[in-house]
Amino acid sequence: MSVRDLLRTVAHWLFGDYRFYHIRGIDLAAVPESPPWDGRIGPITDLADLAGAKDRTIRARISVDRGCGRYAFGAWVGDKLASFVILVSKKALGLKSVWPLEDGEAMLAQVTTEETFRGRGIAPILINYAARKMGELGFRRLYATIWHSSAASVRAFDKAGWQRFAFLMVVYPFGTKRPIRFVWRRTTKQRTAAQI
Repeated sequence: MSVRDLLRTVAHWLFGDYRFYHIRGIDLAAVPESPPWDGRIGPITDLADLAGAKDRTIRARISVDRGCGRYAFGAWVGDKLASFVILVSKKALGLKSVWPLEDGEAMLAQVTTEETFRGRGIAPILINYAARKMGELGFRRLYATIWHSSAASVRAFDKAGWQRFAFLMVVYPFGTKRPIRFVWRRTTKQRTAAQI
């Protein structure tokens, strides 16, 4: 066993499975305008909307729950579903939320772009569209948790104008089932994460 493998084993024993996220958020009264785009963007209302999804992971991950606090939006290039986002309300998340939500807030739980369409700037446009639609539905703020090493997701949310609020680390030390949470909050000009 190499030293690196030994360190990983010890770290896993000490901290268990861990999660380290960037927390981003946006006030829905301040969603920036998206640049023009020649594809089609809209809500995903039933499974027929997924017919153009070439990537089976897109078809497998998305589920449409009307009236249950889950919202899905997609971007199509021609007849192919290129990207989708799923947003979940506080009510639908219940106690499962990694980041605490208030009434009128929702979590952007997933954004996925099919591999052949990555790098075209579709995700930020779709994220902004979904944010505006959530505002029309009465929500006032959205949050997203971004895995610490996902540079593409960080860029997409930067382009979409989402603010950095905090870093969140969740650990399960010594094999415990109850997590310990560490939060490093950032201060912004508009609002501090401590006010969240």
